Amino acid sequence: MPNSNLAASSQRRRVTAPNLPRHERTFERQFRTECVAPPSDQFRLGPALNDEYQGPGYTNWDISAFKNVPMGGGRRLQFRVELYNAFNTDQWTGVNTTANFDYATGTLTNQTVFGRLTGATLSARRIQLGARLTF
Repeated sequence: MPNSNLAASSQRRRVTAPNLPRHERTFERQFRTECVAPPSDQFRLGPALNDEYQGPGYTNWDISAFKNVPMGGGRRLQFRVELYNAFNTDQWTGVNTTANFDYATGTLTNQTVFGRLTGATLSARRIQLGARLTF
């Protein structure tokens, strides 16, 4: 989990693998938040790497269909429909991976936002209709 904000930018300690199976991910919980613990050494330097978490992913379906209608004499009319993000899948911009700990008790102080989706969704579904006359 990159850039965890612990005291003086120290690394956190990873207790278990952070990635959840896709069917277990929710808006409030994108990875195992219990996998992060405060560093246990006196210098607050944990051994966790910065690339252990896989993001929410990206699923996008763009679909187009068209129908050519001959009009005689080399002319034709083409009807088009184009769907961008056809199934209207949310594309979130980020996940809160900042873990803040109270070093006196060792508890996570930002439990309500840690591991949640943040930011905004990218493009919603767009439908474009068109006609083209070729002569």
